[in-house]
Amino acid sequence: MYTDDDHHAYVLTERCKGCALCVYVCSNLLKRDSIEMVYAENRDVAGVR
Repeated sequence: MYTDDDHHAYVLTERCKGCALCVYVCSNLLKRDSIEMVYAENRDVAGVR
């Protein structure tokens, strides 16, 4: 999912398995540190709404 207003991409908590495969692909395979895994209960700390 993606929001144009905040420019955030996210996975719905019902669909996320917590495996962090998306973070691995972005960081290690694509050599980009553009995403981070933030658990739903910690989203306020990370600035995600």
